[in-house]
Amino acid sequence: MLAAHRAGPLVVGVGAGGLPAAATRVRDAIAARFDARYGEVLGLLGTARRELIARGARDEWRARSDELFDDRFCEAVEDGSLLRRVTAWR
Repeated sequence: MLAAHRAGPLVVGVGAGGLPAAATRVRDAIAARFDARYGEVLGLLGTARRELIARGARDEWRARSDELFDDRFCEAVEDGSLLRRVTAWR
């Protein structure tokens, strides 16, 4: 059994070798960082991806995703800069 954390479209499951209390603690630690900010940004990005692909702009999505999902992804979500960028180009 996994201890699950959900923040919008983000779903993280944690197993701890049959130790549900441990899995719950780890899940709670993950939830403290990967909160509603991630759900909001991922929801917007999922919508943007679907819209671009529906318009036949798959290459544009690939270029944007290379830029968006870099080594600073989590930092950009947490400081709000990614939300501002996504909102500006949508």
